[in-house]
Amino acid sequence: MLVSLKDINKFYNGSQVLKNINLTIDENDRIGLIGANGCGKTTLLRIITGKEFPDRFTDADGIVSFSSRTSVGYLEQMGSFNKENTVWNEMKCVFAELDKTAARIREIEKAMSENENLHDSLADEYSGLMSFFEVNDGYNTDVKIKTILNGMGFSEKQFDRKISSFSGGEKTRLAIARLLLENPNLLILDEPTNHLDLASKEAIEEALEEFDGTVIFVSHDRYLINKIASKVIEITRDKVECFDGNFDNYLNITLKRQIQQQNIIEMQKQKAAAEKAEEKKVQAYRSKEQRSLEAQKRNRIKQLEAEMEEIQQSIDILSEEITREEIYTDFEVMSKKCSEIDRLKNLANEKFDEWAELSE
Repeated sequence: MLVSLKDINKFYNGSQVLKNINLTIDENDRIGLIGANGCGKTTLLRIITGKEFPDRFTDADGIVSFSSRTSVGYLEQMGSFNKENTVWNEMKCVFAELDKTAARIREIEKAMSENENLHDSLADEYSGLMSFFEVNDGYNTDVKIKTILNGMGFSEKQFDRKISSFSGGEKTRLAIARLLLENPNLLILDEPTNHLDLASKEAIEEALEEFDGTVIFVSHDRYLINKIASKVIEITRDKVECFDGNFDNYLNITLKRQIQQQNIIEMQKQKAAAEKAEEKKVQAYRSKEQRSLEAQKRNRIKQLEAEMEEIQQSIDILSEEITREEIYTDFEVMSKKCSEIDRLKNLANEKFDEWAELSE
């Protein structure tokens, strides 16, 4: 476990945005966070990062817990830079402590070379600094910066440009590059590909694929969620629900649920109509003419029932077909089959309305 959230609630202007949210983020999770606009996705990320706090009712709720080994990197929708910094200087800020250590090491080396009597008094400090510098791979910081920036689509000619001269999409790529240099084991991203060109999106997707830590991100980019997520978490005002797999798998599951629910509703309607029809049939007075008419009705009812059963079988077949990968990945075929399902449902409703009228 890297992060645990227990009974998270959040209100804005008297309206509850998050309600009793419980969530655990484990190592190597790659979570795509989805939901309607205004459902609290960004708020939840900001609560995880400590930029906002949950509204608490008791000491037992609104708890955000972290593992001792959790280190967080957070990309907001509107990330911030020192706009007067060059790209290189901005990336070097990540290694400020190592650069400070390197400067002190050089001072000690110079002092010891000029005065041998200082060897003993400076030896312990020098050894400790060298150990810290080497453990943190201090000799390779420049190589890391160049590698990450190149991977995010920046050439060395751009390293000396000021941050302010770049476009919004380029600044997003720079922000992710800086996060990757910080090397967190939990990367939190809010709409990382929003309003970006194709080249920027591809660079970010590739970087996230290669990142070997945990990722949780908010996105409306179906392609990104399919490519990166191993779990999809849907937030509504009432609950959080987790779906294993990518966005396509989430769609398949929710579509099957909708079909099942619709079938249940249709069966309930048919059963209620049948019971009503039977009750009326028992109570009705049957004259000869009425019996003749009712015979015609019964024949038509049977015909309609057979037709509705045939239509439902066709709907069931098509509903199963659109869950197949070769179908739902082909937009044209998927669109045709969904249109046919809609047509058949409309036809079934027409048949049902006639059946219900005859059954009264």
